[in-house]
Amino acid sequence: MKERKLIALGMAGMLSLSGLFTFSGIEAEAKLPDNQLVIDFEDLGTEAQSLTGKYQNCNFGNRGWNTGAVDGDVKLWADSFTKDGQVNKIAIPYGKIFRGFSAKCSESATIKVVSGSETNTFEIGATEKEFTTDFRTNQMAVYLVIECAKGTSDVKLDDLILEEVDISKLNVSQGKPTSTSGDSERPASNGNDGDENTMWVNNGAGADKWWQVDLQEAYTISDYELVFEKEESNPWKYKVEASADGENFDMLSDKTENTDSAKVQTGEVSAETKYRYVRVTITGLPAETYWAGFAEFKVYTKDIMSNVAQGKSTSQSGGYNSSDLAVDGDVTTFGGNTDTFPYWWTVDLGDTYNVKEVEIEWEDLKDGDTNIAEDWKYKIEYSADGGSTWEELVDYTSETPYTDPETSVVQNEACDIECNAFKVTITDKPPKRPLAWAVLPEFRAFAVDTHIPEEEGQNINIDIAYGQPVKASSVAEGYKASNVTDYDSASTWKPVSEDDTAYLQIDLDREYNIQNHKVEFTSAVSSYKFYVSMDNDTWTEVSDVSADQADKTVDIEVTTAKYVRFEFAGQSEDLEVKEIHFDGLDAGVPGEKKILVLAPHEDDEMLMAGGVMNRAAEVGDEVKVLLATNGDYNGKSTGKGRIVETINALEVIGVESEDIMFMGYADTGGGYREIDSSK
Repeated sequence: MKERKLIALGMAGMLSLSGLFTFSGIEAEAKLPDNQLVIDFEDLGTEAQSLTGKYQNCNFGNRGWNTGAVDGDVKLWADSFTKDGQVNKIAIPYGKIFRGFSAKCSESATIKVVSGSETNTFEIGATEKEFTTDFRTNQMAVYLVIECAKGTSDVKLDDLILEEVDISKLNVSQGKPTSTSGDSERPASNGNDGDENTMWVNNGAGADKWWQVDLQEAYTISDYELVFEKEESNPWKYKVEASADGENFDMLSDKTENTDSAKVQTGEVSAETKYRYVRVTITGLPAETYWAGFAEFKVYTKDIMSNVAQGKSTSQSGGYNSSDLAVDGDVTTFGGNTDTFPYWWTVDLGDTYNVKEVEIEWEDLKDGDTNIAEDWKYKIEYSADGGSTWEELVDYTSETPYTDPETSVVQNEACDIECNAFKVTITDKPPKRPLAWAVLPEFRAFAVDTHIPEEEGQNINIDIAYGQPVKASSVAEGYKASNVTDYDSASTWKPVSEDDTAYLQIDLDREYNIQNHKVEFTSAVSSYKFYVSMDNDTWTEVSDVSADQADKTVDIEVTTAKYVRFEFAGQSEDLEVKEIHFDGLDAGVPGEKKILVLAPHEDDEMLMAGGVMNRAAEVGDEVKVLLATNGDYNGKSTGKGRIVETINALEVIGVESEDIMFMGYADTGGGYREIDSSK
């Protein structure tokens, strides 16, 4: 572990036009807090190598990340796949926040760090500095968008900081239905969409406006978090209330005399009552010009038990229906369905849980208009050894307390047991249902699920064979050459039987740096040779692959090519190919093409050829755009705005304003107007 210094952030970062924060680091000696850990890559050694899969409980994906010695320390960097801002993903453990990192580059670069809806942007220079994020919510993936004139790989990273967060509570308000006391200028749903860059705003001035969330079930609320647009010198005044029925509200937090000017305000709730509806009422505004609103409201609970039986492996003594239907989350389907009593059913939880409650929900049947009690006779047992031995939890085989038709559909039992399996044995039917068969609609077991979810790392595909037009030496009837680049293994290519030198060839249209190649065969694996060419005339053999290696990915020294060929000499009789693959990156060789894009209306050029124009401009091709109309319609002069938007958008992807031409016709309603695109 290297000696390190933590950064105290100067929070005077300016909010840019793109809505992102830019921070500058101020070095300060500090001890690493107990809730933080640092990943420094030193144990990976000094040799340059790819970093894939899991490392230090993070997942770096299938490709794109590398480690190796730089100036005496082991660093992390990303492969350069694009010239613009490249997105690089790291999956981090559940319950952690990506708190920071150190970085440097040859000259200058920016790193935008994205975690859920939170974003920080940092300026990177030639001197290594440490940077700290201000993220507040844990996300299981962080994205580093790196922009560097010398390529993404020029930016060297180190000392990734992960910070533990409290996962014992859950935000139960996000994405739930909302309502307000009146019309909204910005949607009420913005107030709990998980994005602090959006806001709910009441439509109109004045205080005493409320916003309400329906949690959709009752929870014991532990605390809340209210996020405003920014810190205010004159604090917002508000109150937080909650209700079980949506009509009678209790006060959870009275901030009508609030003196806290912070952007983020929190409060603990001591009430043990369970609530379904939570309301925020804005009682005072920072200024008369303000309208009531906020960016995000979060309601937390520690009632985070989940049904650990749902979807797990089951078995039963018999019945016409699958035993899995008793844990499918659908009470209208049911396991069993047999006239044989006793009927038993088991569920394997897959691991040991501390179960706090079990529940059976029965089918709610009536005899005509008369509701019938679901007073089934049964017992529930549990096991801590996978079903070798069973302990009794509930025994209603002789007498059941559920004799009231109104309350007998859902039957539950509180408990506190460590187990990994349950067994339900139904011994008899309800007395008033003499013809009933043994069924089990839904069984549930509630526990705090401590099993840690995982996020996959980045999955980068630079297989440039996909979708490419293919030339073949010959094609057997029904086996098209294009089948080998369609990513459909059910479609294949075969040459004609008399083709002694069968081959597949692709014209890449421009230079690529090829890294590897692979052939997928149907059954008979064939040896083959891999060739490259720059002019489709002179070919260079890169690989001679034997049959025992032909179904594997063959790594090659990076080779620049405009054409590639797979040659299968003397193998045509049994040869059948499903797919061909080769990884490569655009070599960035300046182009010589002249491209003219013709479009009837503004934005058509982007929809038709935005990607083509961007790529062509990157490699130096000459790109010009001609638009027939100017944006006016039905006699309305709206064209000036459309023209400005078009020019701005095209310049973003690399098309200069002097290469954009407008013919000046109106979209509808006739008319013509001369356009000077330089203005």
